[in-house]
Amino acid sequence: MQILSKILIFIIFITILSCEKEPITYNNSNVSLPNSDGQKSIPLEGKWLLISGRMYFKTADGINDPFKLDHFSSTKLHSSMNYGGANYRIEELYKDSTTWEFKFNSNGYGKFILDNDTNDFYHLQSGGDMIRIIENQSLAVPTKMNGSAKPFLAFVNNFDEEIIDIIVNWSDKNDDGYNYSYYNVLQFKKQ
Repeated sequence: MQILSKILIFIIFITILSCEKEPITYNNSNVSLPNSDGQKSIPLEGKWLLISGRMYFKTADGINDPFKLDHFSSTKLHSSMNYGGANYRIEELYKDSTTWEFKFNSNGYGKFILDNDTNDFYHLQSGGDMIRIIENQSLAVPTKMNGSAKPFLAFVNNFDEEIIDIIVNWSDKNDDGYNYSYYNVLQFKKQ
């Protein structure tokens, strides 16, 4: 069952990425995000401020074209990366307020600090091109995400301004008989 779930997530992920039409630079490293010229890079390590975000949708039946929703506007400064509302604090998004901080150690693992909370942090686990935000492994009982994880991919958006896009929270949903999949592209600026 677990293998079937992983295969299904991989198929959904590939389907979603094939629908993306905005050009982005692929991150082939879990620490350094290369620029499109391949000569310069932005290290992922450090603190990042959330400045923008979108949710991308695709219907499972293919009847409707893929569409996107902006997380923020001039009057909307709070959103959730989970369609229908946040289940966990990490899914809550506040424009120009939410910070994600990455601290890697030499073996690819590390700490993830949400909104400067260094006392109650998450852990990072990397493998291949994807990094996962996971529960703090020093705690006996999962408390922040009920034992789940937030895998993500990171891309350089603008090298000169040190802006990256993070693709996170792939999911499937059913709403009044319509099946669709969605994911988030969150834009962060280096602090």
